[in-house]
Formats: sequence, structure tokens, C-alpha cells
Amino acid sequence: MESGIRRKLSQELVRIRGEIEDGMRYGIPHVVGEIVDGGGEAEVRLSVAVF
Repeated sequence: MESGIRRKLSQELVRIRGEIEDGMRYGIPHVVGEIVDGGGEAEVRLSVAVF
């Protein structure tokens, strides 16, 4: 399961890469989110907050 979480986390980071790069023009981007164990299959949800 741990390798599955790592894979999904990596995929999510690739998905939000543009938001992270865009956020660097306005402030310091922070990746926030959660990892939810959905009964055997973990779900990773990430978003970018810029401060």
C-alpha cells in the first residue's frame, strides 16, 4: 500500500506542477492536501495555496 500512495502522490504533484510554478510568481506556493484510506485503496488529494 505504501508504494501505491507514493505513486499517487507523485502523480498528483505532476498534475499540479503548473499551479506550483504559477504560484511562484506571486508568493510562496504550499502544497496542501490529504491522504484518505478508502478501504484498501488510498486516495490522494492535493491543491496549492500561495502565501
